[in-house]
Amino acid sequence: MFALGQRDLLQLKPEEIGEHYGRYRLHVPEAERVMAKSLERYGQLSPIVVCRREDRYELIDGFKRLGAAAGWHRSSIFRPG
Repeated sequence: MFALGQRDLLQLKPEEIGEHYGRYRLHVPEAERVMAKSLERYGQLSPIVVCRREDRYELIDGFKRLGAAAGWHRSSIFRPG
């Protein structure tokens, strides 16, 4: 996954990204399925947004993208053009 941190674009594995803040979101399974199809077809077009929380990166924006990537069991979902 390509993640936008405080200052830099990072390449992180999905398992390196925590979802502590995900408990504040509503999960919409159909939207997650649509995102998975989009990622499969086009690759990752937008980075997710993470912050550092203690010793780990935590997801702030991009929950559907991360969930779709985790469902693929792939180390990276970015596909260069």
